Amino acid sequence: MQTPWAQIHDRFNPEEPVQLHHPAWRVARRYSPAEQLRPALGRPFGKKHYLMLGTVGSGKSTELLSVAEARVERDLVVVVDLHDFFARRLGDEDALDHVQPWEVLFLVGLHIYRAGEALGHRWAPGRAKALAAARLAFEPDPPPTLDVAKLAQGLMVLVGGTLAAVEPASAAVSKGLRAVAASAQWQRQLRIGRRELTPDQDDRVRALGAAVHALIGDLNERGKPVACFIDGLDRIGEPATVERLFVRSTLLAELPCPTLATGPILVRHLGLGAAVRGFTPVVLANIPVMDPLQPLQPTELGARFFQAVWAARTTDLGCVQAFTPDALARLGWASGGRVREFMKLIQQAVGLCYDAGVDGITPAIADKVVDAARRNLEMGLTQQDLAQLRSARDERLPPDDGAQKLLRSYWLLPYPNERTWYFPHPLLFMQFLDPPTADPG
Repeated sequence: MQTPWAQIHDRFNPEEPVQLHHPAWRVARRYSPAEQLRPALGRPFGKKHYLMLGTVGSGKSTELLSVAEARVERDLVVVVDLHDFFARRLGDEDALDHVQPWEVLFLVGLHIYRAGEALGHRWAPGRAKALAAARLAFEPDPPPTLDVAKLAQGLMVLVGGTLAAVEPASAAVSKGLRAVAASAQWQRQLRIGRRELTPDQDDRVRALGAAVHALIGDLNERGKPVACFIDGLDRIGEPATVERLFVRSTLLAELPCPTLATGPILVRHLGLGAAVRGFTPVVLANIPVMDPLQPLQPTELGARFFQAVWAARTTDLGCVQAFTPDALARLGWASGGRVREFMKLIQQAVGLCYDAGVDGITPAIADKVVDAARRNLEMGLTQQDLAQLRSARDERLPPDDGAQKLLRSYWLLPYPNERTWYFPHPLLFMQFLDPPTADPG
C-alpha cells in the first residue's frame, strides 16, 4: 500500500488543535491541568473561573477543547476563539496585543449571542438592543444603529450541548457540537485594540457587563447552564495588556458561568500568578522531551507521548509504521516539547518523504528535518543570549529582562514534573551549548 502522504500532511496541521469531532486524536498527557479542571468545573459550589497558562504551541487549545467536551452532556458549552476573530475576521492580529478588558467582554457577548441563534434560541429584542447601546456608548462618533445580529453572523463559534426546547438533552456529542460560520463579513467601523484605557468602574463598562450577563442568564433559564471556553488570549505578548486583563480587571472573571480561558505564559514569567484577580491560574508546560543531564537524548516519557500522537492520527489510514518509533522520538525531541512544532516537523518530513518517493521516513530524512529546525532556531542568537542560556539551568528564570527574549524566541522553555523548570531548547545543544555536568534542580 502506498503511504497517503497528502492525508497525513492534512491531519498534522499545526494551526488546528484536536477538534471536538476527533476525540480519538486526543492523547492524554501527564502533568496536564485538564485532569483537575474537568471535575472542578462540575462542582455545584465555589467560583469556577480558570486561566490555563502556557507557551504558544504547547497544546492549550487541545486541552481546553478536551475539558469542553467533558462538559457537553451537562452544560451548554460555548467555545470562543478570539485569535481566529482577530486574525481572520478583524484582519488585525496585532490589535490583540492592545485589547481592553471591556472589548474582550463585548466579543464574548457577541459570540454568546451567535451561539444562542445557532441553537434556535429566540432572543428578546431588548437583549440585542442593550448590547448594541452599551457598545456604541464607547464611540466618540457612533453610527446611527448597530445591528448585533448582523455583526454576529460572521463569527465562528463552537457550540456544545443543546437548549432543552430545541433538542433532547441527551443529544450525542457529534450532533451537539457544530461549527457556525456565516458569509457576512465583520463590520470594521468599530475599532478594537486601539483605544485609551477605560477602567472597570466606568459606567459604560458596567452597562456592557450587564448586557452580556443578561444574555448568559437567558440561556441559563432555558435548560442547561452555560459554560464558556475562551481561547486565544494566550497570544498576547504585551506585558501591559496582560496585566490590564488579568490583574487590573475582573470583567472576564465576573462572567456568570463556569469559564476556562487560555492565557499567556507571561502571567507566570512576569510573576503575576498570585496577583491574578478572579481566575485560578493553572499551567500547561511543554512535554518534557529531554533529561537535563542528557539533553541530546529523548526521554522515554516524551517519546511515548509523540509516538501516541502519531498513532492516534494515522491508525485508521493503515500507515502507523511509516514513521518509526525512533524517528518520532527524535522529532518530538527536536520540537522542544511544543506540540505545534512537532506537527510542523511531521509536515516537513512528510513532504520530503513524498519528494523521495518512499513509503516511510528514512534516517537521512529525519536528519534533514532536524538540521533545518536547528538552523532556524539558531537565527538571531547573540553572545549575550548564549551566556544567559548557559546559566539558565535552574528551575527559576534568569535574573534580568533578557529572559523574556529567550522565552519569546523559544530558546528557553518551561517543562513540568512536580515543579515547573526552565531549560534551553534541546536543539541548541547540537552546536552551541555543552551538556550540563550536574542536576539543574
